[in-house]
Amino acid sequence: MPPILDSLQIDLQHWLYLSRNFESRFKSLVAAAHSARSTCERLGKRWGIRNCERYFPPPADS
Repeated sequence: MPPILDSLQIDLQHWLYLSRNFESRFKSLVAAAHSARSTCERLGKRWGIRNCERYFPPPADS
């Protein structure tokens, strides 16, 4: 795996998929799931964060 993806904890297959299909997966918000969840709560929105959970892992200290 390339060092940058390793340090960001992003799976190579997810990176390749997202580099080709980013806009079809993320319509409103892109972030790590924990950040997306808190942003939705703060804004009073109910955007789905399933793709954030799938493609962006939680921080290593979690």
